[in-house]
Amino acid sequence: MLERQLSELTQLLLADDPKRGAQRALQVLAMRNNARVAALFTVASGDQQRLRLFASEALDQAALDVATQLFAAHRRALAAGEPARSGGAVPHELQAVMLPVRDEDDDMVGLVYLDSADPRFPEAIDLDGVRRFSGVLAAALAGNTERPAPVAPTNPESYLELTAPHEVRRHQLLLLLERHEWNVARVARAMGCARMTIYSWLARYGIERRRIRKTKPRIAPAD
Repeated sequence: MLERQLSELTQLLLADDPKRGAQRALQVLAMRNNARVAALFTVASGDQQRLRLFASEALDQAALDVATQLFAAHRRALAAGEPARSGGAVPHELQAVMLPVRDEDDDMVGLVYLDSADPRFPEAIDLDGVRRFSGVLAAALAGNTERPAPVAPTNPESYLELTAPHEVRRHQLLLLLERHEWNVARVARAMGCARMTIYSWLARYGIERRRIRKTKPRIAPAD
């Protein structure tokens, strides 16, 4: 399965579509690791290095904030080839992992970011699988001729400009599902559509429906 996915992604790159190849690779990485967000960054050179977004899957403002903090706190470790995880110097409710993307000369050419709300995520992530996808991501970066847009983590409008409409809709759907305890009927009412529309979106965006224990209203003790 992994070899077939890598082969398909390589064909996209050979078709001179590095952006699409990177986007598809991030989608596969997110699905394989049950990640909420996947993103590929390059690092702008200069006196003050900063991240530049190249491609993303379901990117939101929280992910941009955590990615920027991870890079600032673990810059040297990432440059040395080590993964960085949230926690410690970067405490956050999201469980995030950032890994360097290296080219054939073993130079760091980018950073791949994955996160999840699952506290077990950092231990469950397939680091070897992510590293194998790094070759595809590095090839996408090498084949890109456009200058990536800079990330502005504190500006939600910049996120909307950098994010494809289907990613915005996917993130909106995930937020509403979490808010309504994955009750499809309630989400459909909130979005003003039929339940079958929600089911079709779940399939389109590759979202696996979760079954969670519903919260019960607290009953005040009798006097």
